[in-house]
Parts: sequence; structure tokens; C-alpha cells
Amino acid sequence: MHRNAAGFARNVEQGLALHQAGKPDEALKLYRRALALNPRSVEVLHLQGLALAQLERFGEAAVSFGDGAKYAPARADLAFLHGVALMRALHPAEAASAFERARALNPHDAEVRLNLGMARIQTGEIAAALDGFGEAILLQPNNPEAYIQRAMALGGLGRFDEALADYAIAGRLDPMSADVHKDRAQVLETLGRLEEAADSYRQAIRRAPRIAELHNNLANILRKLGHAAEALNSYGVAARLDPQRPVYRTNMASLLHELGDFDGAVRCGIDAVVLDSEDGSALAQLRFHRADICDWTDYAADVERLARLIADGRLATNPFPLLACLDDPAIHRRAATSMVPTAPPPHPFAPRDARARVRIGYFSSDFHNHATMHLLAEVLEAHDRERFEIVAFSFGPDKSDDWRARAVAAFDRFIDVRSLSDAGIAAMAREIGIDIAVDLKGFTQNHRMGIFAHRAAPVQVSYLGYPGTTGAPFIDHVIADRTVIPEAHQDDYSEKVAYLPGCYQPNPRCRDVSDRVFMRAEVGLPAEGFVFCCFNQAYKITPDVFGAWMRVLQHVEGSVLWLWADHQTARANLRKEAVVRGIDPARLVFAERLPVEEHLSRLRLGDLFLDTFPCAAHTTASDSLRAGLPILTMTGRSFASRVAASLLTSIGLPELIVTSLPEYEQRAVRIGRDGTYTAQLQRTLHERLPTAALFDSSQLARGLETIFTSLLDNLDTGSGS
Repeated sequence: MHRNAAGFARNVEQGLALHQAGKPDEALKLYRRALALNPRSVEVLHLQGLALAQLERFGEAAVSFGDGAKYAPARADLAFLHGVALMRALHPAEAASAFERARALNPHDAEVRLNLGMARIQTGEIAAALDGFGEAILLQPNNPEAYIQRAMALGGLGRFDEALADYAIAGRLDPMSADVHKDRAQVLETLGRLEEAADSYRQAIRRAPRIAELHNNLANILRKLGHAAEALNSYGVAARLDPQRPVYRTNMASLLHELGDFDGAVRCGIDAVVLDSEDGSALAQLRFHRADICDWTDYAADVERLARLIADGRLATNPFPLLACLDDPAIHRRAATSMVPTAPPPHPFAPRDARARVRIGYFSSDFHNHATMHLLAEVLEAHDRERFEIVAFSFGPDKSDDWRARAVAAFDRFIDVRSLSDAGIAAMAREIGIDIAVDLKGFTQNHRMGIFAHRAAPVQVSYLGYPGTTGAPFIDHVIADRTVIPEAHQDDYSEKVAYLPGCYQPNPRCRDVSDRVFMRAEVGLPAEGFVFCCFNQAYKITPDVFGAWMRVLQHVEGSVLWLWADHQTARANLRKEAVVRGIDPARLVFAERLPVEEHLSRLRLGDLFLDTFPCAAHTTASDSLRAGLPILTMTGRSFASRVAASLLTSIGLPELIVTSLPEYEQRAVRIGRDGTYTAQLQRTLHERLPTAALFDSSQLARGLETIFTSLLDNLDTGSGS
């Protein structure tokens, strides 16, 4: 027994010396030898727990501290350390119980209260956490960490003003803390107070200039404020400070793409993928940026890998770019679901007054010279104002153009909500009493899906802006037609489908078309020969479709392909791909940018519009039909692939809808070779244009109103959303 006691003491003494010398792994071996001799030694269990924690083996540390606390139940320090180790081992509920024991043993320890509050946050007991933080502050009013933790909890509850007050106190108590200013900036950004958020990030950077994340976050804010040059500089600083993280380069690439520097965006994207070849999000962005300049390097392999990553749940990415490369609604839905913001607890809605006008809120960033307004303006103006009140929630720029003025005049109320948070916009909509919130954005650029996560209205619908499912449980319905979403395809959508009787896409009866008469020579077209054309954006052109186009040119002698590709690199890449496929690149003619009115007049020089797949023409298709230019389209399973088919069905030209690439080629060649058939198609189109329901905005407005009324009736009877 004496020998055991001496060996125990020697192991403890030597272990402690090694521990103090910064060798916890060697100390651990000696602590274990000591515990083999005396397994109930509280002090050695304590030391062993400290060594394990130092080695970041928190689960084992929690066991050691827990055993010590069991053998010495009156020691508050062991109960506290047990809780800390459990927190680090990601067991917050058990940690909270340990902190409760420590609080009972030492009721005046502010650190215990603070950690108990942090554990309660992890278990979702926010109110209890706030109590804990408040108690910690009463016990230790000069501890900035307690104010920071309470501010974070208050922010999570949407009590932003109180959170900002706590951050202000924390900043005074610890004026050199970068974290205080960073966390404060995040709250200010949530509130839409972007200038203040940017200033707060600058304050954080002054205190910690070498933290790359701070520069990146500042760049994100500057980007939203439209300060592109400053944002690029800040992204660059972040990338230099932390050159191994791809996200800073992907963010820079995204901004370069927005600025029209597609080549620069691709270079940055390649750098990001090289840094981390396993980063699927970097690859997804690079694939989209390459698509914009028709760079098809590794196209098939990239698309296959992205589809696999999304299907396996290993990649969260915006679904919009996928519409142009994958005709797979299941993949689109998975990607959309991965990007859906978390919805807070639902808000109660008071029963609506059945005698009042139905109040419809339209939410968009595009109430200016944009395709959405071009399509929707007449519908807004045609709404029955005796039965419906329509309200615009605009979170896009005020470009002060004629379309913005028209939008303002079209609504009963036009509210600029750019400066408000998502939660704030939703709260405003509820206060106004919006019955149905219409999201016109989906996952397109500058969307604000978070508004609908906070429930802006009892019924929320997706319409027009995004051709696919949002995957969001808080978007109740998608408005469509039976061509873009056949009834057999409804399982591809998280929303219930509300069907319009005709084409889902609104189109004005009249559009401003220039009186200018274009001649072939002035736009670079040959004097003779069939003119195939496609004015879809370049990112929609895929290698398979381009290959089909080149085979069509081979079979239609003297024909040319007239394309819209604004970027010189895209033009060069397409010419190169034509040569690879045995076609003289001179047979590709590229249209220059013109005002919309002149472009609509220019379209009359085309003979047949060849649509893209899987993302078909949308507004471009209706513009072409309006100009008397037939469009040949191929449908798939996805909404995006079926839009032009919906337009053609509405106007009565089903013979221009095919379902396979061989059929697409054959039909294009027949039209290009058979002048009689081509003339018949064009004549049919011209005859049907004046009376086509496709261009009847009033009829579509009535269809929307029928849907809106039905959705509210179903809601009132308990059978709706």
C-alpha cells in the first residue's frame, strides 16, 4: 500500500511537471498511471480533464470532469468544467444540466450564468438564455462578453434595437474588440442599414486588419451599396490575407461577372476551383460564368458532377444557373431546397373582412426598365380596382426611368422597401393587411426569399420571375399553365400548382416598335439565304444545341445563324466551336446591341428562331412571335424548357414544338429548305397575331383574379394553404 501511494504521488508529480512544461500528451500517460492506482482521485481526474481539453479531446475531458464532480459533488469548479467540456463536445443539454449544478453550488459566479445562457441558446431555450445573460450582467456588469451574448440572443428573436444597445455597451467596455463591431454590423445589415453596417465593419478592420473575413464581409456590403470598385479591392485584400480560402475568389468572380467582366470572372473562378477542387459551390459558379462566354471546357463532366453532388445532398447552390444545363426538375428542387432560408415561427393572421377589397402585394426588385415590367405592366393596369387593391413592395433600385414611372402609376400603393430587412418588409405587409403576397423573383438576381420566410401574407405565391420550384415550404402556390407544368409533373414542385386557363406569361397587346426598316446588309446578314437566328442570352447555348445548329447549317445551303452574343469572348468561342464542327465561322452573324424598340423591328429579318434547351426563350420568344418570327422549340420535363412551347400552344402553332434533338434538327432543316412550308408558317402566325389570347392582358388579369379569389376562399374554408 505504501509502495502504491509513493508510485501514485510520483506519477502525479511527474505528470504535472510535464503538463506545466507544455506537454499535455505525455502528462496524460502519467495521470492515467496514477488513476490506475487510485481511480477516485478527484485532483487527478481534474488534471486529466484539463490535459484532454488542451488536446481538444472534449468528449473524454467531459467524462473525466464528470467523474471528478461525481466523487466531489460539492466542488462547483468541476461541475463548471464538466459543462464547458460538454459544450465543446456539442452536448448542450447535458452541459446546461452541469452548469445548473455549478450555479446551485456557487450562485454568485457570473461566468457560470453566462455559460448557462450560452448552453440554453444551443438548446433553443432563448427566453431562459436571456435570463441567464441578464443575471450574469447583474453579477458582473463590466463583462463585455455577457452583453455580446445577450445581443446575439436578442438579434435571434428579432429584437434588433435592444441588441444594438447591448453591442454599444460591449463596445464601450472593450473598445479594442473587433468582434463587437462585426456582430453589430451583421444586425445593421439585417435591418437594411447598410451604410452603418459598412462603417461598423471598417471599425472592426481597424482593430483587426489581418482578419480576411472582415474584409470579405465589408466587400459584400459595399457591393449591395453599389460601390463596386471598393468591394473588389476588399475582396482582393481578403484573398491576399487568406489565399487558401476559395470563397473570397468566388465572391470576386461573382462581382466581376455582374460588372460585365466575364473573362475576369472566369479567371477568378478557375483560381477558386484550383484552390479546392472539392468545393462544389466554386465549380457551380465557374460553370455558370463559363456559360456566359460559351466556354465549354469540361462541360459534360462539370454538369454531371454538379448533378451528383446536389442529388447526394453535398452541395447547396442557387438553382437558377442549373436551369440552363440540366433538364432535371428533381435536381432543381433539391438545389432550391438547399437555399431556402430558415422560417421563424409563423405569425397569426386576423380573419379578413370579406367585404373589403382583396389586397395583393407584388414583391420585386424589377419595377423599372426590365423584362418583368415589360411583360406585367398591362396586367397591373388591368386589375379590377373595385375588387382588388394592388400594392408594390420594391426592393430594387429607383432608376427613375419611364417604366418606373409607369409602375408607380399602376399600383394603388408603391412602397420602396430597399432600406428594410426581410423581417421588416414582411411585418409591414402584415400591418397593411396583404392577403396574397406574389413573389416575382424566385431565385433570380437580387431576390429576397427571406421576406416570405417571415410570412408577408396568409397566402404566398410564386409567379413569372422564376421558371421552377422554389422548394420553400412557405411559398404555398406557383401560378402556371398546363403546358409549362403538366398535371403529371406536379410532384416536381414543392408548391401547389394554380393553373391559368391560357399561357401563364403575360404579354402586352402593344409594344413600342421602331418605324425603322432594317436592311440585311446593315446588320451584317447576306443578301440571300435562309436566316436562322437565336437571340437568347449566351449562357443558354449548350454544346449539344450548338452542335445541332451546325448540322442544320450543313444541310441548308447558303443559310446563316444570327446570334445575340454581346461579349467578344463568347463570339470568339462560338466561331471556334463552329470550325471544330466543320462550319465556316463567317456563317455566324452577331447582332449588335440596340434599343429594344429597334431590336423588335430588326427581328423581322429572321426566318426562323432556333430555341435553346433546356432553358428555352421566355420574353425573347414572345418578342419574336410578336414580330412575326416563328420559333422552333424543344420541350423537356423542366418548366424552363417548356415556356416557348406554352407560347406556341397559345398562338396555335404546335407543329413548332418537338420533344427530341433529332426531331428538332429535322424540323429546322425542313423549314430551312421548304420555302412553301416556311411561308405557310409565317402566314399562319401573322393571321393569328391580331386576335391571339397570348397578347390579351385583360384576359390574363381576370385569370389571375380568379386564382386569387379561389385561394382566399379555400383559405377561409380551411382547405387552402
